[in-house]
Amino acid sequence: TWAQRDCLNLSPCGSANSSTAALSTPYAGTCDADGTCGCKVGQVSVGIGQSAACHSVPEVDMNYIPNSLLIMGYIFFGISALTSIFFFCWTTHFRERSIIKKSQPIFLHLVNLGCLVIASAIIPSGIQGGYDTILDPVFGTSTEVSTNLHNVDAACMATPWLFGLGFSLTFSALFAKVWRIRKIFKNASNFNRVMVMPKDVMQIMVGVLGVEIIVLLIWQLVDPLVWVRTITLKSDLGYAVESVGTCQNGNAIPYVTALGVFNLGILMYSLWLCYVTRTLPSEFNESKWITASVISIFQIMILGIPVMVIVRDNPSSNYCVRVCVFFLMSMSTMLFIYAPKFAKMHIAKESEANASNLTEVERIKRRVLAGQAHVLSETARSSAPIDEENSIKRAN
Repeated sequence: TWAQRDCLNLSPCGSANSSTAALSTPYAGTCDADGTCGCKVGQVSVGIGQSAACHSVPEVDMNYIPNSLLIMGYIFFGISALTSIFFFCWTTHFRERSIIKKSQPIFLHLVNLGCLVIASAIIPSGIQGGYDTILDPVFGTSTEVSTNLHNVDAACMATPWLFGLGFSLTFSALFAKVWRIRKIFKNASNFNRVMVMPKDVMQIMVGVLGVEIIVLLIWQLVDPLVWVRTITLKSDLGYAVESVGTCQNGNAIPYVTALGVFNLGILMYSLWLCYVTRTLPSEFNESKWITASVISIFQIMILGIPVMVIVRDNPSSNYCVRVCVFFLMSMSTMLFIYAPKFAKMHIAKESEANASNLTEVERIKRRVLAGQAHVLSETARSSAPIDEENSIKRAN
């Protein structure tokens, strides 16, 4: 056929029969009757007639997050989840104890839930996908090769949703708790009686969560994050050699800025409340520990955010930094809020018991020594007349 003849004489596929075979052999093959090129195993046939050729398609380095890092993320999430469950059960079991009652169990549960939600943002951060379409370098046509990217797109937006809601839930609970204590003691110092109902405190939390949800919902509806895989390196034939997949959108800066300013405002006002309530009895508020948790979160964000920006094009490094940030925020907050109460209830109580036992032992020793001293004194008194009588007899 004419197509076969063009393939034999004019195409790269038939170049093995020409004088330039040494230069074109990588694209050479066997010209079939329909003008296409029959290729060796591992090659693909492209074109027909004059454009017939065999191409060696390179294996694409997709830069997927390695399984070892994914397992590390799941382990960190498991540690945070087990810690959260443990403190939830511990708070529920000892809710009638004075330490837990004064710390208000409902707020402890809300802080616990918020930390768990923050840690759960680790899971969608590790979801990744391939190409939604692939471009043929010869014919320029796009072919859909993946149908599960809707799940990956959902995971892209799940991360800011989980982190934002967990963060606002945790610190709105702490903020409302300190605000309630301050209002009660401030009115008590002025000899005024005031009742702060649960609904008054819940209004603060609902307001904070409402603002967070509104910003996230606008982001979700207007310009959500979607999974985009970008080819970073191509072969000489135009085939992808290396690619990177990331969550992207048109412009996330307005939404990230709004959430950052709002959450930063909550943190700063919480710090101010902790400062003005620093003189209140420590069993009624955790201003010292809330301050410590807020400062630790500032440190994590100051270190974590710039590093995430630097490694944003490296999926493995970006994932590792995200996991560490979510894990440290969750665990540091839980430990700063719960660990002092746990230590005071169990470890300090045991130490006091040992001290009381030691004191009792010392008391018994003192009684024994006092008794021995009394016996020696009585013995000395009883022996004194006998010694005097013997002295008189010797004198006579």
